[in-house]
Amino acid sequence: MHFRLPLGRLRTVSRHWVRDRSGVAAIEFAFIGPLLVLMFVCLTDLGLGIYAKMQVNNAAQYGAQYALVNGYDASAITAAVKNSSDLGSLTVTPSSFCGCPGANGVLPTLTCGIGCTDGSTPGNYVRVSVTHSYATLIPYPGLPANFTLNSKSTARLK
Repeated sequence: MHFRLPLGRLRTVSRHWVRDRSGVAAIEFAFIGPLLVLMFVCLTDLGLGIYAKMQVNNAAQYGAQYALVNGYDASAITAAVKNSSDLGSLTVTPSSFCGCPGANGVLPTLTCGIGCTDGSTPGNYVRVSVTHSYATLIPYPGLPANFTLNSKSTARLK
């Protein structure tokens, strides 16, 4: 015994299926969802990288401020900078030098006794360089997996 739908009934059912829009949103979300998740991860990674760069900048500035208050002591500056940040692998390089102010920053001089070209007296400066390696959350095509973040801060001690 064969059961056949009448042709008119078949047309009505097929029209209903063609016009039925239920489930379209779920199908669209299945296509868009992974893209949204990837965009969220990329934005989070960018934000974490920017935050790490800000911490490196702040650590270098903190080192120079520490030297202003406490004087130049390389090991004390290094310890203070490392304790000021929650970044685990900071490389801190403090240095002290005589220099003269110039158009492009402080220019080191060979001796502190010789005057500057503009007639001013050379000063004793401290420069704190901070370096940190930031690793991305996921590998991106065409970009390195690690970025080196650098910052320098210079302050005149006297």
